[in-house]
Amino acid sequence: MSGSWINSKKSLKMGMNKRILPDKVYLQNMVFDFGIKSVVEQYGNADMLMGSPESMMYYETIVMEYESMESRGV
Repeated sequence: MSGSWINSKKSLKMGMNKRILPDKVYLQNMVFDFGIKSVVEQYGNADMLMGSPESMMYYETIVMEYESMESRGV
């Protein structure tokens, strides 16, 4: 019984999708060049985001702005 449990765990084992946010200025330039939607979609599918506190706060801000735009249908 324990052997089948180990085998099922191996088949379910997947890597975590980790992304590192660039610095805040680079993120701002990405938003300017490619738009909020593109940046949010690029980092939105990550299981875990890492970065400086400034980058994280800025990313959270643009995510909220993006969600607000989506809810208004813009």
